[in-house]
Amino acid sequence: MVAPRNRRRAVLAAGMSAALLGALLPVHPAASHPLEIVPAQHWTYQTLYRLASWGVAPLWAASTRPQTRMELAKMVAWGLERLAMERGAAAPRTSRPRFVLEDLEALVLEFADELALLGYRITDPPMAPSAKALTGWGVRLARATVARIESGEPHWMERAEGSSLRLQVQGTLGFGPTLAAGADILKGLTWGDDPTAGVRRAYLSAESMGLLGQAGRDYLWWGPGWRGAFLLSDNTGPLDFVRASITWDRLRYTKIVAS
Repeated sequence: MVAPRNRRRAVLAAGMSAALLGALLPVHPAASHPLEIVPAQHWTYQTLYRLASWGVAPLWAASTRPQTRMELAKMVAWGLERLAMERGAAAPRTSRPRFVLEDLEALVLEFADELALLGYRITDPPMAPSAKALTGWGVRLARATVARIESGEPHWMERAEGSSLRLQVQGTLGFGPTLAAGADILKGLTWGDDPTAGVRRAYLSAESMGLLGQAGRDYLWWGPGWRGAFLLSDNTGPLDFVRASITWDRLRYTKIVAS
């Protein structure tokens, strides 16, 4: 693997099924706000947990979900510094497995904007942080889809076969560098009650003097690792919550109140 600072690899994948009537708008990390909350089911948490088991991410990467993009980027920076220290040591340890470096590279590309704000940057090709990352002002519409089930029993209905339409909208809004808002709304457009419909995620995320605070509705996870949650699980569905956290070099404090 070539170091993330020395190359830029971007893979854009788009998939469309017969059940899709609307358009899936492309999502690019450069359009994200540093205080945007990354959903608890996002692949980055699993990847960071795997890196933590190899000592290339802090152990609290496996504890609390969801977290902001900047919080996750700081964990990636922690891993980069750890590898740099190992390579500069007089007696470097055994080389890391290939998948560890590949995972770290994927995270570097995902959080390139936030890493640039922390002093890291991708140099080939040159890549500067986006205007939204720098100023905190902007809008990102992540998804606007209308899905139709042609036949069969929809998974959220216990009734005969039929057709249905659903509208899903996801997006974030930045109000300067210290405040962001996000939402994920699902609405059924035809007959039938969908228990998954409604406001699934809606939050305000703010930061001041190192203290992060979030309030709203989201899927929460608070536990020891990827395969299980000790106190809170996202299997219960979205919860109304208030969360505050602060992180030092070797200590992280998080308080969550949810119902």
